[in-house]
Amino acid sequence: MGQGQRRERRNWQRNTMNTGKRASKILLLTLLWLLFLAGCGQLASIPTQPPQTPTDWLASQPYVTFTVGEQIIHLMQPTSTFFVYALGLVAICIGLHAWRRCHGQHSRRWWGVALVLWGVGALLAGTSYEGLSYHLKCTGWDVCRWTSGWEVGYLLFSAASINAMVLAQAYACADSRLRRGLLAYGWGNMGLYATAVLLGALAPLQFLISFEFLILAVVMII
Repeated sequence: MGQGQRRERRNWQRNTMNTGKRASKILLLTLLWLLFLAGCGQLASIPTQPPQTPTDWLASQPYVTFTVGEQIIHLMQPTSTFFVYALGLVAICIGLHAWRRCHGQHSRRWWGVALVLWGVGALLAGTSYEGLSYHLKCTGWDVCRWTSGWEVGYLLFSAASINAMVLAQAYACADSRLRRGLLAYGWGNMGLYATAVLLGALAPLQFLISFEFLILAVVMII
């Protein structure tokens, strides 16, 4: 291989690496923007079915109560919340380690992105499904709400994480046409799912912001 070819190859690798970095940052910013828009939807209009009052919510699961300043906090399912938070933080730390030490390897970078997204999703889920569920879905209501913007965020970050894994596998295990197909599928699947969830949050359409719809969206991947 001549010097010119080697220089061309290095430039191609550098450009590809920069493109991958930009794509991962764009993905994170897009998810944050969609999460903000989802929080502006009509999620609060969906009550629990069957209806649960705040008293029912507290009676149905373990919790601890403590005071922060003048605010009384009910921490639901404290043990489970601890382990979910721990899992989320571990995933984020491992993901950041892989992302920052990818050494130009696209597969390692996207595995890092996937783990960071998965960890953030776990923190959101632990907050709304468990730890602060009473305050996010029951406080101020006669009947508790079915979901919250935090849970919509969990759905988006989880789907993004799974699709980032597809991108990582495409770079690690495929080439040529198959790689292009997997990359297109990963980006396309995430775009369609995020659009559906956004519509579900704004409408609101309960099925589109359900865990069941998330499974249907990624079933071909898992």
